[in-house]
Amino acid sequence: MSKPNKFGCGVCEAGSPLHLERGQFTPKDGARNMEIQIFTARGYKVLVVDDNLINRKVVLGMLKPYECDLSSAESGQEAVELVREHCFDLIFMDHMMPEMDGVEATKIIREQCGENGKKPVIIALTANVMDKDKEMFLENGFQDFLPKPVDREPMHNMLAKWIPDSYKKEKEQTVQEEVPREDISNLIAEGVDIEKVLEYHTGTPGDYLELLNLFYIDGLKKTDYLETLARAEDLAEYRIEVHGLKSAAANLGAMELSEKAKAHEQAAIDGDVEYIRNHYQDLLENYRGQLSEIYRVLVKNGKQKKGDKGVKQPITVNELHDAVKEALKLVENFKSKQCAAKVEWLLEHEMDQALRTVLEDVQIKLKMYDDDEAEDLLRDTVIHWDTN
Repeated sequence: MSKPNKFGCGVCEAGSPLHLERGQFTPKDGARNMEIQIFTARGYKVLVVDDNLINRKVVLGMLKPYECDLSSAESGQEAVELVREHCFDLIFMDHMMPEMDGVEATKIIREQCGENGKKPVIIALTANVMDKDKEMFLENGFQDFLPKPVDREPMHNMLAKWIPDSYKKEKEQTVQEEVPREDISNLIAEGVDIEKVLEYHTGTPGDYLELLNLFYIDGLKKTDYLETLARAEDLAEYRIEVHGLKSAAANLGAMELSEKAKAHEQAAIDGDVEYIRNHYQDLLENYRGQLSEIYRVLVKNGKQKKGDKGVKQPITVNELHDAVKEALKLVENFKSKQCAAKVEWLLEHEMDQALRTVLEDVQIKLKMYDDDEAEDLLRDTVIHWDTN
């Protein structure tokens, strides 16, 4: 275990501001503040694995100031494939994921990925922090765990603990510029606890607005999927989805929605089909209501266009196909911003739901700077058209 060093945390005087980068949120009044001595660790390779888009984005955002080499995976299987091909120094591994969970993925990495699987420190991202859970992680190839939703102070402590001193360089701090509370209030939707946002969010107001946008786009698909799982009484998959919703909502400050998701997760764990059957509509009503409020904030701040949820513009099949091929050519030529604009334009038009789902996924990949995945999705679509 690493000893504490100058890059750890020290308690500030009561009421003193958290030392953050220019333009970041400041903690709520009266909060217990910690002076975080940020360091950089260039060349230190970190992989973040989480099936939930928002949770992945939040963790990556927290890691960005440390200037590590960052990669991400949205499934256990993808993580295994990445480790087979690349040597990482540290892996943040989500516990609850569909198909292959974090424990199974870690076992495979440790046993089947050679030296690449033996080298990295693997830290569990988990809401389960009981003693028995801690022991289970340690017995299955993990070295540590980080509670979810992830907070910046425990994240910093974890990095300070596990990143070798040889990588650490002291980072010159910039003068903090407080964000006026009224400016932040313009980004807060009904149902969102502004105090939680001020206390836990890391990044600028623009970063938070981007999280809202991703939560909204992702939620438009997730609500229908949750309803399908609830009606089918598929408790295993339902548990994974509400577990992800619990953390994602908490990361945005939507605490009522997070608590409702938590109750449904516990019901799924307990096999309480009756509770889910009687209350899933209430969860979905809250989820959809939260998405509607977030949409209002996004429109107000120019991240969504009024009427995006309404009637789409007509387009011919040939025009649709040509536009998708143009989007593919743009991303192939490293013009991701132009590709994103083309995809946004496409989504304003009529198309079948299958293609809309693909383009929404492309939109999310581009927002996550995962251009390769976006390119693959567009290329697969074009190949499907050309061969049918």
